[in-house]
Amino acid sequence: MSIELKPAIIKLKLDYDNCFRSIISFKIDNTPFYTKAVIDTGCSHSMVSADLIFKKSIIDQLEDAEIYNYLQTKKRFIRAYGVTDEVIENDEITTFNQAKHNSTVRFPRPVTDIEIAGYNIGEGNISISYSTKGIALIGMNLLRNLYSFIGPSKGKVVYIAARKDDKDAIMQLNSTIEDIMDTRNTSN
Repeated sequence: MSIELKPAIIKLKLDYDNCFRSIISFKIDNTPFYTKAVIDTGCSHSMVSADLIFKKSIIDQLEDAEIYNYLQTKKRFIRAYGVTDEVIENDEITTFNQAKHNSTVRFPRPVTDIEIAGYNIGEGNISISYSTKGIALIGMNLLRNLYSFIGPSKGKVVYIAARKDDKDAIMQLNSTIEDIMDTRNTSN
């Protein structure tokens, strides 16, 4: 019998492209999904391209069903322009074709069991984009629930974080930050 150990905090290093990347996992309607994502503090709302989590053969059907659901229930569409999201009223998009051919429309979904680098950050919303390809961003709607630190450590830039309600992880996070600060102070 093997025991899977979960990390006590999130620890990531800045990569070659000046991004913090990690495998993320989450559940939509109790179905698990996994993909690589960028931790993006400049992004207001987390987003995943449909092609990263769904089979190509069903993406069009899923998008069509989401559009019909939004139009029938008069839910608000979310539009994304780069890294900013904006809620728009249904009267701006009133037909299926307007929504289907609008590359800015996103579909927020409640997700549970969200993990970044194996660390569970809880639940929230991640928008599904059917018009973008190969993009997954963890934005401030999820990151705001974490205590985070970004800074140099042993010649690398690191991102470390823990849930605000996880007292043991916060203690480890503080200890790790203190170690980083001590290393900086002794190297001068």
